[in-house]
Amino acid sequence: MILKGGSHVISAGDDHAIMIWRHEIDDRLLSERQESSVIDAVDATDICCTALYGCADQIIFPTSGVCLVMNAKRSTQNLFQRHNSQIGAVATSSSRQLVASGDSCSDFPSKIWIWDPQTCTEIASLSDSRLRGVSALAFSPDENRLACVSSDENHRIFVWTAINGNWSNAYLSAYSLGGHEKISFVQFTQTQLIAGGRNNLNFWSFVPNLSVSKGVVSTQSQDDTLLCGAMMGRN
Repeated sequence: MILKGGSHVISAGDDHAIMIWRHEIDDRLLSERQESSVIDAVDATDICCTALYGCADQIIFPTSGVCLVMNAKRSTQNLFQRHNSQIGAVATSSSRQLVASGDSCSDFPSKIWIWDPQTCTEIASLSDSRLRGVSALAFSPDENRLACVSSDENHRIFVWTAINGNWSNAYLSAYSLGGHEKISFVQFTQTQLIAGGRNNLNFWSFVPNLSVSKGVVSTQSQDDTLLCGAMMGRN
């Protein structure tokens, strides 16, 4: 509970201890845009990878229709506020110099933003008329491609490629239907794309277009949902 005046907060814990906290805000750390912003709570149960590390001690996570970038050491924060709906997925590049975030709303074509986590400014936006809701995102190791999974019933897979690393000139280089089972994550290897979720684990090659090979899942896990995936090593 915040006391009248806004300078003190009361908290109560499971140990029945009641504490009164005083907080002070340095106005120099708040931009005009941040002071006027309101962040609503959001149900994040359908969002994969809700907290990510950025560069320079940053922690990046979505809340409602904004991405919050926190600097843990400096106790400062910044906001990326270009989304018009709740955020469905967030990904960082291998160098942590790029962030991609996508709209979750499937009522109209969704948009993916590529942006700079240092300044929270946009670099480029990606869209396609078939993209209805973003449920998973991943950068390739060389940061020149971005994979996206839609949240519609076909769980469509999109891959955009940046020309010479320039995301302002990115184009849709691959597209395929992902299947009727929900896809929770997508990841790049050096040569393939891996996607998995409920009762599915698929390996996608890029020659000539997206071509799928079914992954082998243990019989004990066939009715389970794979919630996330990560790559280790170079292969």
